[in-house]
Amino acid sequence: MHKELLKYRLILPPQIEVMVHRAEEGGYWAKVLTFPGVVAQGEDLVDVIEMVNIAIFDYLGFDAVTLHPYLGKEALEPFLERKDKG
Repeated sequence: MHKELLKYRLILPPQIEVMVHRAEEGGYWAKVLTFPGVVAQGEDLVDVIEMVNIAIFDYLGFDAVTLHPYLGKEALEPFLERKDKG
């Protein structure tokens, strides 16, 4: 296994825990429990999930990510829309 890949497999958790809440003023906000200080908000659940993906991507500082499409196109779209990332 490539050394750089092994490094990330050792430091990243196998799953990421996110808690989603309804906002008092409407919409939703989410706290990424796995990564302290990472939060996101959106007008609806689809929007907040997209914003969580973006927040995690930026928090980790990744320029590219490998995704598996088993969750469907909707799960891939937030990553595919990032023109500034590979």
